[in-house]
Amino acid sequence: MKVSHVNTIVTATENGGNFGDRSTWVNGLVPGSGCIVVIPFGSIVTFTVAGLNVKVLRFIIEGTLVFPASFTFSFSISIILYGICRGSTTLTFGTNSALYIYSGGSFQGSTINCLTNQYSIGTRNGPFTVTIDTSGKIASYKIAESGQFDSPQSWCGGYLPTPSACPVCDLMIPPAFTLNTGSLTTLLINFGNMYIFGGFTVGVSGVAFRFSSACSFYVHETGIFQDGTNGLGLYFFFKSYIILSPGGKLSKTTIYTYGTNGAAGVTEQYTSDSIGPFSYEISASGTITTYNSVITVSTTPAQPGQVSSSTTNQCFALSTPCSTGDQCCSGQCEQACNHDEEGSCPKTCQITSTKGTSETRFTIFIL
Repeated sequence: MKVSHVNTIVTATENGGNFGDRSTWVNGLVPGSGCIVVIPFGSIVTFTVAGLNVKVLRFIIEGTLVFPASFTFSFSISIILYGICRGSTTLTFGTNSALYIYSGGSFQGSTINCLTNQYSIGTRNGPFTVTIDTSGKIASYKIAESGQFDSPQSWCGGYLPTPSACPVCDLMIPPAFTLNTGSLTTLLINFGNMYIFGGFTVGVSGVAFRFSSACSFYVHETGIFQDGTNGLGLYFFFKSYIILSPGGKLSKTTIYTYGTNGAAGVTEQYTSDSIGPFSYEISASGTITTYNSVITVSTTPAQPGQVSSSTTNQCFALSTPCSTGDQCCSGQCEQACNHDEEGSCPKTCQITSTKGTSETRFTIFIL
């Protein structure tokens, strides 16, 4: 059986079918660990088993996903729902999970569980969001349409991501949300991967914008990566990638590349928008290679970590973030070791110790 790998987008056929059957998926590629699952409009995919035991990164549901009466996601998951989820009376999530229901989307269930916590959701139409933090606490709130990165009011609970709180992070911007970097001219957070399903506008007019570390930018079919510098351009660190899925867009811009200690790379001006499938690869020496296709980057997805969510002032009932010592990345092994991708402890963690030093990656969810 062909199984997808990290960063693969797996799409159901228009006929849909059983989740585990090859005939349900385009090219017979059954969803596997690290992939993104897309169920297009009109397609109905059904789970006939009681759980999913591979670490799918997220589901994007435009059609219909049908669960049995009781269903369990063994790992953290994010579900972006434009279509319908139905069938389950009890749906159990892993920690660090999120359910985003957008306008037109409908969740037809009863109860959401995580660890010992329970939330009665019933039938819920969008816009609506449910998040589950790393302690298993479940919170719900309305979806915002936009927000500025540098404003605590843009983040649920006011927990603004910072370099110290987020040493190695992934960022996911869902469809229908636009994230703006506001007054920032440099992004200091080490985002290993950015998944842009909505809008991402960077920079202020008249000042070039700089990403301070290497990053892979995945701009999906609904995504727009927008240069807001009004012609001054964007600085990308060596060994970065910009990958546009079919329909994904990077606005016209000037790309500068640079490395450690400000080492200069190259400058390339792109006078028109780039529409996927298209990719940019920045080498270790700063040269830029372009491809008229979606290329594959060998990366490791973020391990479960603290969930930060962006909204406006509509947020309520979000638990406080983890304190020092509560997570593997800040001095505690147990949480990360129990929920890493392979189900075993990271090599730098000692499961019997409370002083591990694992580089656990946070996943930052934007509403």
